[in-house]
Amino acid sequence: MRTRGAFLAECAAALSASCTLTWVDRAFLEAHDVRRWAGPRSLPLWLPLPDFAGFMTRDTAPARDAGLSWRPMAITARDTLDWLRTGNGPVIGLSSDEEVAVLSAWHAREPARI
Repeated sequence: MRTRGAFLAECAAALSASCTLTWVDRAFLEAHDVRRWAGPRSLPLWLPLPDFAGFMTRDTAPARDAGLSWRPMAITARDTLDWLRTGNGPVIGLSSDEEVAVLSAWHAREPARI
């Protein structure tokens, strides 16, 4: 099992992406019309707690025992980005401008760090 931070760091490494993760609270995201899970203006894979506690924590042993195989996260991350870039994937997430606006608003509200 991975933490969300570890999952995102692994994806960033696979994509050779330089990024800084910023954890933003649910109320702020909802106040800025950031939507959950998928679709335009969403944070993909974000399902807020406690509403979705336990989501995607199923035991996969029966599927693996039946022959399901998995592939490394790095390959999945690269293939997913390629799929999205070629136009075959759905429109998801915040646009670059939307992301900048939300992050700017978030950082503007945080107290100065010394």
